[in-house]
Amino acid sequence: MRAIAILALGGVLIASPALANSEKVKVSVGDTNFHSTAQVKSFYKKLNAAAVRVCTTSNDLFYGIKADPACVKATMEDAVRKVNQPLLTAMLENPNAPRYATDDR
Repeated sequence: MRAIAILALGGVLIASPALANSEKVKVSVGDTNFHSTAQVKSFYKKLNAAAVRVCTTSNDLFYGIKADPACVKATMEDAVRKVNQPLLTAMLENPNAPRYATDDR
């Protein structure tokens, strides 16, 4: 099973399966302020990098094959759904749309 484990505040661990592989990657929510556009963008990039990692096998890397886009999409959708933060969800649905969060600290 391919999965991204999201380490949330308080030590809660959420795994989000995508396709069949044993790779798991942990992404810490840490002190991410999900009302800050800049912090959500940063977290989104970490989440996407983790999705690419779990959707790329060592053989793919050896042969220069990129991650399966369908796997990355499914993994991101599942992980974002489990984090359940509106600004992160909006970023997944339309990565190029302007964000209107009010607290960019």
